[in-house]
Amino acid sequence: MLSKIVNAHGDSASAVMLWTNGTKATMRGFSDENRKLIAEGIYGDAAARKRAVALIDAYLAKPREHVSQVIPEALFHLQQPARALEVLHTQQITDTSDPFVLLWSPQGRSMRMLPEFSAFIHDFGFIELWDKLGPPDICKKNEKGDYICE
Repeated sequence: MLSKIVNAHGDSASAVMLWTNGTKATMRGFSDENRKLIAEGIYGDAAARKRAVALIDAYLAKPREHVSQVIPEALFHLQQPARALEVLHTQQITDTSDPFVLLWSPQGRSMRMLPEFSAFIHDFGFIELWDKLGPPDICKKNEKGDYICE
């Protein structure tokens, strides 16, 4: 979070440092150098984003029991919302709900607007829950019976 604040104040170098240090415990198996490369992609230019996405692609290409919860968030901030949602949908992420906080935040709207979001909420059991208890304020059932979330 601090990395986002200092970046908003124009200090991308400090944002990279804070993100790199702040993800050490949640990105087990990633070296300091690799975490920094991802942070540079998040807070840098298109070339830095491309390098970061390539690193994440290599990470996701290897079968693993759990994917770091930071990966969907990193993909989102690397301008890859569809990939972020795909990871949330298809991978078992490590022990946190942080990516879901992002998904339901105002920032996560771009993921909620994706066509794949419908399958995601269905597979996670949100449809049954909302039919029983009512949807969140940002979601409405349309005339076809599908939930649309803003």
